[in-house]
Amino acid sequence: ETLTPSLPETVVWMNAVHNTAHFEGADSKETFTKSASNVHPVVRTHPKTGRHALYLSGNFIHNFEGMTRDESLPLLQKLISHATVPANVYRHRWQQADFVVWDNRATMHYAVFDYEPGQKRTLHRTTSAGERPFRRMGQAGAT
Repeated sequence: ETLTPSLPETVVWMNAVHNTAHFEGADSKETFTKSASNVHPVVRTHPKTGRHALYLSGNFIHNFEGMTRDESLPLLQKLISHATVPANVYRHRWQQADFVVWDNRATMHYAVFDYEPGQKRTLHRTTSAGERPFRRMGQAGAT
């Protein structure tokens, strides 16, 4: 909803190819089971509110449909840079016994490696089943 007027026309109908290729390199800090690629809209519609949001992940988007990875990277970085300006970011400062919940349908999240290697941490994560991301334009909200 805060993108420049010219950018939504560029991205509103684009799809992105998501996969785990980023985590398959030898220098990756994390490892994931190799996954098949999935295609999702770059702008998704929230099923409850009808609002539109960017559906991005710098780690999981390999490329935009119809573009190579190298062609996709500048636009992906521009979108992520916009989405992560301080006005759009909540940074949680963890304390013992914190309980944090967010809506993945309208939130980007990123684990910051701000702890020492080998430091003991306990994390319990649950993910509820949800609908496949979709785009329905003409509803409340803009990109």
